[in-house]
Amino acid sequence: MNGSYWETAESVVRTGWALAESKFRHRYGRQIPIRIYIAGTPGSSGLTRLVAAGLRAGGVRTLAQTSNSSGNVLLPDGSEQTSVRTDRSSLVHLQRAAVQANAEAIVVQGHQDNPFVSCCEQHHLDATHGVYLAATGEEDESNRCLTLQAFAKRFAPSATLFVSDQNNPSAPVLNAGRRHANVVSIMDDDIAAVTWDELDGFPYVETPDTVATALRVCQRLGVDRQTALGGMWSASPDPGVMTVFHRREKNGQISLINCFASNGLESTPSLWRTVTNRFRHCEKRIAVVNCQSNQPGHMQQLVQWSVGWQSADQFLVTGAHADSFRQFAMNSGLQDRRIRCLENSNLSAVLQSIDRVADNKTLVVGVGSFSGLGLQLVRYFRQLETTSSNIAYVPKRRTGVISKAA
Repeated sequence: MNGSYWETAESVVRTGWALAESKFRHRYGRQIPIRIYIAGTPGSSGLTRLVAAGLRAGGVRTLAQTSNSSGNVLLPDGSEQTSVRTDRSSLVHLQRAAVQANAEAIVVQGHQDNPFVSCCEQHHLDATHGVYLAATGEEDESNRCLTLQAFAKRFAPSATLFVSDQNNPSAPVLNAGRRHANVVSIMDDDIAAVTWDELDGFPYVETPDTVATALRVCQRLGVDRQTALGGMWSASPDPGVMTVFHRREKNGQISLINCFASNGLESTPSLWRTVTNRFRHCEKRIAVVNCQSNQPGHMQQLVQWSVGWQSADQFLVTGAHADSFRQFAMNSGLQDRRIRCLENSNLSAVLQSIDRVADNKTLVVGVGSFSGLGLQLVRYFRQLETTSSNIAYVPKRRTGVISKAA
């Protein structure tokens, strides 16, 4: 009897709390006219920051929150606070903070590691706009279609949905999941419209598809392109961005792009294309592949992508599973002379190998695991860099569109 009583009491309390939470959620939500939900896909944390920065630059008071490990809340004045998100009730506190700050817009990034909480937040936010940034190689075509349809079903038919997925015709896919009158597809032409000069304005490496998506959202909400870009350039970057480090030598400069575990393994091919195209003036290109993962699937993916990187002059393979990568690569057709295996080597050996290949202008791109030598290499370049947040040496003569060549 006592057990049944307490179970009933607990159920009543939970129901009452849920009703109160729903009341406050709708009360606060109605006071925020622009409610943007960004799906928790690789790259969405940086996209959240860009959208919020672009809206702020256009005079729209905006509060945003990312779902990365730091759980940053981005305030309307551009400052940040740390607030760990653990469950759906945190959305009520975020909405209340937005109302107290007189925010006109709220931007929420979905959880990448907790689909249930992400689903609840997407539903309870009652977003006026939804954004889905698909990662390259994230899923096969059928799964991607199902993911997009599930994403669309949790929005009201009147919501505007932005989808950046070059592998799917977004509007038909979304309309198959639920009828939406406003579906904005970020197409190849939108990405190609992002110029090198616009990318050069960022103090770190930003991908053209992310910038193109953020610009379309801002322009749809009344912020012109140049104003939005100005806000994005001056905004604080996400902790997971591709940082740029430089080491000047007597005969030139070595630039390291930190792509170690950036935005997830599935984004590696698009990151390589973005970096090598942006730094095309470099005479030598070295890929440092840090193989700490013992999962055969990850190894095979890295090898498959590496075989297609014809612009790489040398592959320096480090980590506990470097020899396995070398064997996979050779079996897949990658020339042995382009691979240098440094399985049990230390940082000094890696730096010496870089120096032997380096020329007047050398690009070093770190991919794979961030642990071990990946972290050591980044720390070394960070300590020696000469222009930590300035990449003005990138030639400004390139005013054309983005090339998709690898």
